[in-house]
Amino acid sequence: MTVVAGFAAFPSASVTWWLGGDFLAAGRTGFVGGQQNQSLRGALTRLIGSVAGAQAAWLVVALVVALAGLAAAVLLHRRGLAFAGLMACALTALLVSPISWDHHWVWIAPGLALLVDAGRRAAPPPWPSPCAVATAHADTRSGSVAWYALAVGVWVIFAAWPNFWSVKAGLLQGGLIGYAPASAWAHGDNPAYAEYHWHGLELLAGNLELLAGVALFAAALTAAFRRGPVGVRDRGEESSAS
Repeated sequence: MTVVAGFAAFPSASVTWWLGGDFLAAGRTGFVGGQQNQSLRGALTRLIGSVAGAQAAWLVVALVVALAGLAAAVLLHRRGLAFAGLMACALTALLVSPISWDHHWVWIAPGLALLVDAGRRAAPPPWPSPCAVATAHADTRSGSVAWYALAVGVWVIFAAWPNFWSVKAGLLQGGLIGYAPASAWAHGDNPAYAEYHWHGLELLAGNLELLAGVALFAAALTAAFRRGPVGVRDRGEESSAS
């Protein structure tokens, strides 16, 4: 529907974008393998060492991730978790997009709210529980802590990346986990670009936002595909429906 609306509102620009092939030319905005591109294509380009050489692998991976992510979004929505489904869609788009500059990951802001809310919902009830359900409450409490810990970890990574890890930050004389040099304002493709020569902790530091996104994607898939009681719905939507 958005594509149709685009053609209706901006027919000339839409023809240029969709029919002229601009949407396929990811490199027109800069070096696809640049550090600031925290998408699967960006990471694969950096690992393989070539923009063109990574395209086939990215298409396969992107297709699998897109199908899994959209399926998870549908399942979450059908369970009454509409906002979680929306976040699953946003995360899927960030992963499969040819270019996901670091500022495109602003979706992490509402995502953090979702993680905190998941921790709150997983917390045991405030009233005392019988001994028979003590173990279940302990498991629930552990799940709540896990969601909160995930939220804190995501916040630290995205709030600090990438300068927190750099030499300029002065942390541990060279970065907390290693510094990944980047090619500034690079275009096209060049074997000499710094991103092609990352190794060790540089690979972790340089791909940190994407790796955090992949971890969140795994959490979304787990939440969507786990078995649960039929008819379980979001508490807020349940209460409003009643």
